[in-house]
Amino acid sequence: MEERMQWFVVNVHTGCEDKVARGLREQIDKRRLNALFGEILVPTREVTEVKAGKRVKTEKKFFPGYIVVQMVMNNETFTLVRQIPQVVMFLGARQKPIAVSEEEARRLLKQVEEGAVATDDIEYEVGQEVHVIDGPFSGFNGIASDVDNVKQKMTVTVLVFGRETSMELEFSQVERV
Repeated sequence: MEERMQWFVVNVHTGCEDKVARGLREQIDKRRLNALFGEILVPTREVTEVKAGKRVKTEKKFFPGYIVVQMVMNNETFTLVRQIPQVVMFLGARQKPIAVSEEEARRLLKQVEEGAVATDDIEYEVGQEVHVIDGPFSGFNGIASDVDNVKQKMTVTVLVFGRETSMELEFSQVERV
């Protein structure tokens, strides 16, 4: 029976995703195990954030602290991945990693290709309470008084020193309460 490649999720130290992926590729090449490994993904998406009043494009990880590895699971490949510095464990039971279904893997690959994640499809409604997470009013809660789901912008009214203050914010600057 020929072993087939499956997708596995590997928990790594947060912030070390790229370093682990690079180290894993190096070890695979060094040990000539390329036939047992496919893609190694650090799923990211490009987001536009507002920092210090300026729009900045940055890459955000879909799943901080995780990488996705396509591989044939056997003792040799399992041990290789586990021995990479900053690898915590495979998703699943301690010695029995659980493969991601083909359907889930295809969905993840599609998100990586499109550079978007499903949670970006959030729509807001007028009257909805939101929490401001970026900008000078970060930490305030407010009410959406005008919403443009196409442009992903809204006008939010917050209470500052007992006075209502309206501001236009992008969806990336707020979250649902």
